[in-house]
Amino acid sequence: MVSKVYVQSSGAVLAVALGWGVVTATSVGGAPLAKVGPGSLLATSAETNLAAGGRGGEASAKTLADRLAEARANLGAVMAEGAGLTNAPQGVSPKDLSLRRAMYQRLVRLYEQQLGSTAELEALKNRKAEVVREAEAWTGLSEPRPYSILLADGLREELQAERLKVKNGESALLVLDQLIEENREGLTRAEERIRLLNDQMEGTKDPAARLRLAWEREQERLRSQVEGATAAGLDLERQLGQERLTQSRIRSGLLQRQLVVADAGASFTQADLDKVLNRIEAERRQREQELAEAETRGQAALRAVEAARQELTRLQGLPDAGGPAAARAAELVELRRVQSEAADTAVQVLRMALEAANVERVMWEQRFAAYGSRSVETLARKIHNRIEQRSGERVRRLENTEPNETTTRRFF
Repeated sequence: MVSKVYVQSSGAVLAVALGWGVVTATSVGGAPLAKVGPGSLLATSAETNLAAGGRGGEASAKTLADRLAEARANLGAVMAEGAGLTNAPQGVSPKDLSLRRAMYQRLVRLYEQQLGSTAELEALKNRKAEVVREAEAWTGLSEPRPYSILLADGLREELQAERLKVKNGESALLVLDQLIEENREGLTRAEERIRLLNDQMEGTKDPAARLRLAWEREQERLRSQVEGATAAGLDLERQLGQERLTQSRIRSGLLQRQLVVADAGASFTQADLDKVLNRIEAERRQREQELAEAETRGQAALRAVEAARQELTRLQGLPDAGGPAAARAAELVELRRVQSEAADTAVQVLRMALEAANVERVMWEQRFAAYGSRSVETLARKIHNRIEQRSGERVRRLENTEPNETTTRRFF
């Protein structure tokens, strides 16, 4: 997902770090931080190139673990220093210190996210290899002909789901590409600020001013480092999306081949229809039970509303009608009213689900009646007979209804 920890709340800023800022010995108030050696510089450069190119192999888990440990050490030093300004350069505000602490926290989260994404990427690559082997090895359906029409329906649903994944995956990659393109300008601005601060330091002789500029430069370098980690994370996210997209495309091709074979040899038997109708009937009974329970809860909620209103009326008739007891009673009335509305909504949803089950049943019956028929008159007669049969079943259900059953249950 694009909007993970990689996307900044200010507008999903991505920076491809060409000149990563590395944390030096200067920190808040002069407290020393973990120093960066040549190995860290090389690792930083590798991540920068990865982000800038938008391609290439991901950083190894060991390298990421090293960076994460270093970022946590630097964060610990900043947190230990706290918000004190005793040794900070003149002009550094508590807001600046809070920003530095927040950037270190973000850097730690980014590296943690990258470690998780790297492991996920390896798992996806293994899964893709399995999907490729499955697609290449498939030679036909395992079931004997004629194939159940339910098999073809299931394959068709799976194919639609995979095609939707492909569509969504392509859209997600486009969004990531747009983020990468848009935030290259952000990187350019960050590097320009660092160069400007370097120029100002070279032209300044005042020690206090140089110290302040050095602190600002380290702040910008840290910002660049965070943006570089964001870029690497987004690149990993794009690789994850590409792997998922490739898998969905392979699966779509395999499902399409299977569907062609299943459709060519499909047959709609009475056993298939009975299987579907039994499922619908089981779901209907479950919904009826849920509806009865929801109606019971709804009636209890109505009684609770009435009791709360009576209590509020009683309190309003007392001399201290405006006291805290009356206020709490008014809040309770509102709460009970909301609960009653929620119970009513649940009843309505279950009633619609029962009606949808009836519609589904009729559709399956009509589909079975229409299957294999080429005569309009024959088809119309079959559908008419099924409707009459269904109506007779409803009449018998009404006649056999217990006296205490609700109208809704009698109808369904």
